[in-house]
Amino acid sequence: MHIRLDNRLELLFTIMLLSDYEDGGLLARKGNGQAEQVRAHFSKYSSHQAVIDFSKVWMAEISMDTIPFYAMSLAQDYSLNPKIDMEYLVEEIPDQKTISAYAKKLKAFAEESDFDGYCMRLKTDFAPYLEKINSLLDKRPVQTILESYLGMEFPQVHIVLSTLMKPFMSLTFPGEEQTEVYSFTSYPGLVIAEKNQGLERVLICSVWHELSHHVINPLSEMLCESDDMMRDKRDEWFCPLNESIIWAITIRLLLAEGIITEKSVGFMIQNGMKNKAPMTETMYKLLIDYEAKRHLYPGISAYFPVLSEVICK
Repeated sequence: MHIRLDNRLELLFTIMLLSDYEDGGLLARKGNGQAEQVRAHFSKYSSHQAVIDFSKVWMAEISMDTIPFYAMSLAQDYSLNPKIDMEYLVEEIPDQKTISAYAKKLKAFAEESDFDGYCMRLKTDFAPYLEKINSLLDKRPVQTILESYLGMEFPQVHIVLSTLMKPFMSLTFPGEEQTEVYSFTSYPGLVIAEKNQGLERVLICSVWHELSHHVINPLSEMLCESDDMMRDKRDEWFCPLNESIIWAITIRLLLAEGIITEKSVGFMIQNGMKNKAPMTETMYKLLIDYEAKRHLYPGISAYFPVLSEVICK
């Protein structure tokens, strides 16, 4: 497991930053200086067609993972990768021709602004920081620990650091040959964590949290498919249930690995409940039961009916 920067993601977020698109809190526009540096470096390209047309390509309100999905759908030369299934983006764009045409403008922006040269310097500047956070991940088998707890194995995993993205995020991506799982790590978020002496905790917690979505979200989707009433009320329970389960999982793992102590558990649970995970305490208690009964429940998918009973009552 290795955290890296990705030119494609940096390109999309750079153009988004320069545009007038309302990103809904996706970008950290102030605070750590990175956004200011990007604006200063690329200011003369603010009238480039790729910047002007950015808000014309996407619907007014898009899912947070739409831009990362589009970025990963690009080839390394910023052209649209024909081997990637773009069906996921259908609801976020006027039509597929729009993003195909827009990819050409992206490529033109990258060439005219020497974006690859910029990214080369960016990676050099961030090399010491990447080495530091990768050393924190290397202290333990982060992915294996989560796989063991969930009772499954992940497909290919990518951990990508974004210098501009505000939230941490996950993405289950179709890939060229097989499904890939991305955990997008927020550099601005890690900066705040480090100021509060919580870099290791937030870093590892974010990876476990984002990767867990790949497992928990589909289990909730199956609940929608099997129960008409649950499907009708999806907006009421889907995200709260998923977030609560995942917050509880990460807290249990942080405690087991000695990253937090028992004294911190109550604070972590309350933090989850304040951050769109209202059932964190209940799920935490249920996971203690899950751990004690692993001989009956080989994985979290087998135990999911117990967890979901909370919202099925």
